Amino acid sequence: MKVMKKFMDVNEGDNTLAAKKDMLDPTVQQIIEKHPELDAVIEKNPDIIQSLIIAAEYSGPIPHPSVLQQYNNIHDGFANRIIKMAEKDADHIREMQKAIFLAKKQEVTLGQVFAFLIGMSALICGTVAVIYDHPVTAGFIGTGGVIGLVSVFIFGRAKKQNSGKAKP
Repeated sequence: MKVMKKFMDVNEGDNTLAAKKDMLDPTVQQIIEKHPELDAVIEKNPDIIQSLIIAAEYSGPIPHPSVLQQYNNIHDGFANRIIKMAEKDADHIREMQKAIFLAKKQEVTLGQVFAFLIGMSALICGTVAVIYDHPVTAGFIGTGGVIGLVSVFIFGRAKKQNSGKAKP
């Protein structure tokens, strides 16, 4: 933003080389000062100043400090508001992550409770079937319930582990 405004200002108004250099972004001016050979190139071809553009990238929850300072130059307190907004956003993200964690924990706990209840029901029903002289039925109920629960635990965990891996 700042560099583009400077670029447009260079094309308007005073066209002397000194005026054009003064309108450059401070970072570009520092680079030119550190490398005198660039200054010599600019002296030979003053129109090259129009092509001096800086590409900078900054990543983070809040803007770069120099950008924050520019916001404060627009209106006193803007930078503080941006930082507070970033803090609120970070707090919200932490709350959502905590809620997701608690929901997953509750899901696992409920799964274990229901698995226990199903397993016990299968064993009790199998025992009752044996008591009433139905051993084949008891075998199907007892082994079916236990095999079902074991397979859910084994295959369910295997699917969760495989879902975390990248697919080819």
